[in-house]
Amino acid sequence: MVENISVKDALRLALNGKGKLLDIRSEKAYRKGHLPTAIRAEEEDILDFFQKYPNQKIILYCDFGNQSLMAARRLDQEGYEAYSIVGGYRAYEGYVEKKKDEMWTMEWKKRGHF
Repeated sequence: MVENISVKDALRLALNGKGKLLDIRSEKAYRKGHLPTAIRAEEEDILDFFQKYPNQKIILYCDFGNQSLMAARRLDQEGYEAYSIVGGYRAYEGYVEKKKDEMWTMEWKKRGHF
């Protein structure tokens, strides 16, 4: 089963050496900014990280969390346990998803107030 994870929990795992953050965005987006300790990974190379880091949680993220969730679901179908950051990199920048009138929207929140 695919697990969504908050950016706060993902960072805690990564900074404690219990998780690997994989940024699946473009090289250009990664160079502009990424989560601390994150490694840029092409989607087709993600399986290699399960072998390189067998005792760590593999946590994927993209811009808004949609592509990473789809990638995590594909991995789940192949028998791998992957996590996807809810809201992706935008959640780290300070945006959070909120449901209003049956619609999900992104709202700005000050970084650090998760």
